[in-house]
Amino acid sequence: MTTVFDGIAGALTGIFGDSVIVEPQGQPRVTVRGMVRLERVEVSGEAGQAVVDYLPVFKVPRTVLLGLSEGDLVIAPDGRRYLVSYEDPNESPATDRFRIYILREEY
Repeated sequence: MTTVFDGIAGALTGIFGDSVIVEPQGQPRVTVRGMVRLERVEVSGEAGQAVVDYLPVFKVPRTVLLGLSEGDLVIAPDGRRYLVSYEDPNESPATDRFRIYILREEY
């Protein structure tokens, strides 16, 4: 279904995105245009309550990348290396909506 939001993720990535290297486990590296940023994310606290934290997030249009799994490698333009923790559900109705991955720094 076409919506007013179709094309927005691609346009934002074209303007604000960078070349990001992605290496799914057991597959070759690919370079995609996306955004790695520190963003506010709601997570569960020790007692199960909602807590807001700042975590690294990787955003890429759904049409550019089919999907990543926990433990896949993401290398930001500045060389920082991250592992995918999980994919955050994105409820946007746009066909090119972002895939949003919550990351953790690789040590």
